[in-house]
Amino acid sequence: MSLPIINETTSFMQKELLSGKKIGLKQWRTKEERELLFATEGIQDTEDGKREIIKFIKKCVDDPNKFDTLSNTDYINCLIELRKISKGSLIEYKLKCSKDKFELFDSINLTTDVKSKKFDSNPIQLSQDLSFSIKEVPYVVYDALLKKYEKSSEFNFYYTINSIDSIAYKGEVFDKFTEEELIDFVDALPSLENEEGKSFLDILTDGVDQAQAEIYLEKTLICGKCGTENPVRFGDLYHFLAF
Repeated sequence: MSLPIINETTSFMQKELLSGKKIGLKQWRTKEERELLFATEGIQDTEDGKREIIKFIKKCVDDPNKFDTLSNTDYINCLIELRKISKGSLIEYKLKCSKDKFELFDSINLTTDVKSKKFDSNPIQLSQDLSFSIKEVPYVVYDALLKKYEKSSEFNFYYTINSIDSIAYKGEVFDKFTEEELIDFVDALPSLENEEGKSFLDILTDGVDQAQAEIYLEKTLICGKCGTENPVRFGDLYHFLAF
């Protein structure tokens, strides 16, 4: 007699992400988990490991094409929801007290301990006549830029360029342009400085950086031995949530 197939049907749950976009997610199976373990074993580079985890997430969505339009923050949002429906909301962890090094054990709750900040789409005002409207950059674009530009200054510039959605100048809005035309426009900006010594390009780049959405896990753990408060903010959420 052949072995029965467990969970023959695939059921997707629609989830609204921090960006407002919706996507269907299904519980991951042992197969996807095993393939991820095999794919990431021995990988030392954090970004390479993240790429494999993103492939893992993509296997659990109902619309791969929509998935490719999502930002890094939405990917983390997807992974949080996947973890919840696949393994539950609690993840156990341990750390040492910052004062007496006593080993502490606790769990993080993916329902109550998740903090977030939405993308700020307010225009960046460079002058009375000039402002830039910005958008979230899809992760696939971010990753392509990361692979192409090794220097952080180059990456930051082209990431800013890809974040620009439209330009308002003297009451007229421009939203149809090529990347080359946009670069020429930005390059022609005067290198003026404000009171903080920042140029127009600095203000634009900083505005894009400050506007980014964010999802993070944060908790304060009190040492049962000495009573010291130990604030915990989990860093690499991709690896923390996937394994």
